[in-house]
Amino acid sequence: MPIDSQAHEIDGLYVLPEDGRAPVIQEIDAARCSVDVSIYMITDDQVIDALARAQARGVPVRMLLEATPFGAFGGQVDTLDEISALGIEVKYGPDAFRFSHAKYIVVDGAVGIITNQNLTYSSFESNREVGVITTDTEVVRSLAAVFEADWSGNSLDDIADRLVVSPENSRESLVDLLASAEQDIRLYVEVIRDDEIVAGLNDAVARGVDVRLVVNAPNDDLDFEVLGALAKGGVDIRVADHIYIHAKALLIDDDIALIGSHNPTSTSIDDNREVSLEVTDPVAIERVRAIFDYDWLLSALWYPEARGADERIQNSMNIPLALDMPMMYGYCVRTVPMGLAQVSR
Repeated sequence: MPIDSQAHEIDGLYVLPEDGRAPVIQEIDAARCSVDVSIYMITDDQVIDALARAQARGVPVRMLLEATPFGAFGGQVDTLDEISALGIEVKYGPDAFRFSHAKYIVVDGAVGIITNQNLTYSSFESNREVGVITTDTEVVRSLAAVFEADWSGNSLDDIADRLVVSPENSRESLVDLLASAEQDIRLYVEVIRDDEIVAGLNDAVARGVDVRLVVNAPNDDLDFEVLGALAKGGVDIRVADHIYIHAKALLIDDDIALIGSHNPTSTSIDDNREVSLEVTDPVAIERVRAIFDYDWLLSALWYPEARGADERIQNSMNIPLALDMPMMYGYCVRTVPMGLAQVSR
């Protein structure tokens, strides 16, 4: 039976690597009834230990795992065997999806963790990642329904208004979000491949919206082609080399943020299982903007004609990261580190 986590419903944002493992592990350690995990890749020993502790104290743990994640040659047979040996029920995601790329955890049917990170060492230690922990009853109930549908192989029916789920409602949701922008769009991009999303970003520029992307260095000719099309359309692009951008975060007009597993690619939107959450909490929005501005200031200007030229904005590596705001998470009320100045925009 679900447990009421708070008298009120909250969305608490966490940012990696700054916040570390505590936001995820503390929620798992607080579980009293159940833990359901849908994850693309899991290798982090501390998270696995937390799940093992839950199982050992009588909290049933179930896990959906991608069978053949990109770049993991030979699949995840060893991982599945390791997790199963802990007494945790584990299955590969449904064959209906190209990849089971969703990354979320449901604790006690009361707390939902929706994130873009894998549960790996690099995700916690060296990547830019963003996650949200919510106690919104409708969202958590819907998130649990996604898990049950994928666990049992059944179809998914109703989806909470704030939840964006591939392939059910993601294309319409993403296109509508871009079309709604009136002032600015901020987007972290690990990879971008979808023509309609590219067109939506360029259309936003054409109607006077300030569109900024923080990306990783282009990896192939298609990266250059897509980023070139965006730059030609007036999108402002900077390349991060101070940190690897694995975050999937879209910020619209400082009013709404989309946080979750979606990449702006056709595969992600149309073929995968993906889950993201629309967030409007003002503190969470402020923190998304702060971390984006921080990475923006530390990233290099990108010139499509230069193909990796080492010209960059001259930024001080001592720019303070804005984390000076209280943040509540699910069962575990924590405070983000205090006393750091806001990043100048």
